[in-house]
Amino acid sequence: MTRVHIALPVARLDDSVRFFSTLLGQAPARRFSGYAQFLLDDPGLNLALTAGEGATVRGGGHYGIEVLAEDVDVALGRVRAVYGEADAAVEADTECCHSRQAKFWVTDPDGRRWEVFHVSQRESSAPGGPRRDWAPTVCCPTPPG
Repeated sequence: MTRVHIALPVARLDDSVRFFSTLLGQAPARRFSGYAQFLLDDPGLNLALTAGEGATVRGGGHYGIEVLAEDVDVALGRVRAVYGEADAAVEADTECCHSRQAKFWVTDPDGRRWEVFHVSQRESSAPGGPRRDWAPTVCCPTPPG
C-alpha cells in the first residue's frame, strides 16, 4: 500500500476529527488522547492529527482531494449535512491550474482551505497536445464565499 502522509497540528482535536470524518467519509482508524489517524486506501492517505501547539495556519496554501466526478457531490452532501449550505463554496465548472474542474471548497476548524475536485479536462504542455479554449486564470485563487 502506498499512501501520502500528512501530519497536521490541530487546536481542537474533537472538532477536527468531526470535520475530517465528514470530509473523508470515515472515522479515524486509530484514536488516542491528543491524536487521531485516518488511513484511507482510496485515495491513499495517512492523515495524522495531533492536538497542541502549532496549529496556526500561515500563507495562502491549501489542500485538495482529487476524486471521481460523482464523488464531488457525495462529499459535498456529507459536508452540507453536517455543516450546512453556507460552509461549502461550490464551483461547478471552473478553470484552475490549466484544467477544467468541478469542485467545492471548505475550511477546516484550524482555518486550512480544502478543495474536493474532479478534473474534466487538462491542458497538455506537449507539442500538439490538447489545448484549452478558455481564458487563462489564476491557479487556485481564494475560493468564493
